[in-house]
Amino acid sequence: MEEKQEIKNEQFPMDWEKDDKKIYRFKEKNRLPKTVQSEIDRYLGINGTNLVSIKEGDTISGEIIQINKKQIIVDFKYKDYIYCNFTMDEIKMLDGLKIGQMVDVLIVEVKENPYVLIGSITELIREKTHKFIEESYKNNTVVCGKVESMTPSGFIVNIQKNGVDVKCFMPNTLADVNKLSQPENLIGQNIEAFVESLKVDDRGLEVLNRKRYLLSLIPEKLKNIKIGQIHSGIVTGIIESGIFIQFESILTAFLHKSMLNKQFSDDIKTKVLPGMIIDFIILDVTRYGRIFATQYADMKSIWTTLRKGQEFKNVEVEAMKDFGAIIKLNDEQSALLSKDNFYKRNINIGDKIDCVVIQLDSEKRNVFVSYSDDTNPVLPETFFKKR
Repeated sequence: MEEKQEIKNEQFPMDWEKDDKKIYRFKEKNRLPKTVQSEIDRYLGINGTNLVSIKEGDTISGEIIQINKKQIIVDFKYKDYIYCNFTMDEIKMLDGLKIGQMVDVLIVEVKENPYVLIGSITELIREKTHKFIEESYKNNTVVCGKVESMTPSGFIVNIQKNGVDVKCFMPNTLADVNKLSQPENLIGQNIEAFVESLKVDDRGLEVLNRKRYLLSLIPEKLKNIKIGQIHSGIVTGIIESGIFIQFESILTAFLHKSMLNKQFSDDIKTKVLPGMIIDFIILDVTRYGRIFATQYADMKSIWTTLRKGQEFKNVEVEAMKDFGAIIKLNDEQSALLSKDNFYKRNINIGDKIDCVVIQLDSEKRNVFVSYSDDTNPVLPETFFKKR
């Protein structure tokens, strides 16, 4: 390295030289006053007369002394210049940098003959950005991104940090609390999500999980849901017994087909379509947050009065299964009469029986019954253990 002829700071009247080991030294160091020399050592962070040699991969702080269209020149602690090239695509990463500003630089190459230090500000920014993604994954913290496009299996989400674009993948199954009826509507939206997994190689992408983030918001949202409230929601699922509606962005209500208006209940599979907007009334909210709804203002759920030991007279056997008979208690609710509880009796679809509730699960909406005159019924726990 050529000696610097120009003194940049009069407080440090010194020149430089490089020995045969490529270690920088002060020339005529002994002529400097002791107080000045101590200040130099403190400023440069060195011990004795040797400076730390600079190698590829080092991170060095310095002052920006020049900015042009393709390069930023950084002067670090009066030792040498670092030349930091950048491309047009990287300009937004450098937005806001000014001459005189201190900046961190990653040394990417040390050239000899002549001696030149090549650095990168943008590469260091990229490293810090990917470090942010890794920390978000490890600490289970939320990241923000914009949905850019769709693929057959999910979405491409762009996370921008420090001017760096990080492309991530979000599977369809992790995009929402329910299956999206119109997934294309998500394109262009800013979303929040957890980092589900990190990329395994340079060709891969980090995987985001928006569903887990949305589910974490539900407990707080449920605090504002009351029985009798009127809501509108989007149909997200249709099954034989009813429909699922997403409302308030992240909550899901179930409407049994008996709770739907006549125009829908006759044939829900053809008259109700995913994406339809339906108005409904909150009928019940279970202890663990399951929501049941109706379209009838005067309708009350059987679950408001259903109790263990409750009897039902002259109810119909609506189906036969390998594990028992399905008993229709009313339009809203059916019950299971296990095979062990009628193995000595002849029973067929369409028969009318008297039964009594022996167990129920309000969360799953499961009801178990036995014949009213059965004095020693098999309880569900025993039944399922045997199976």
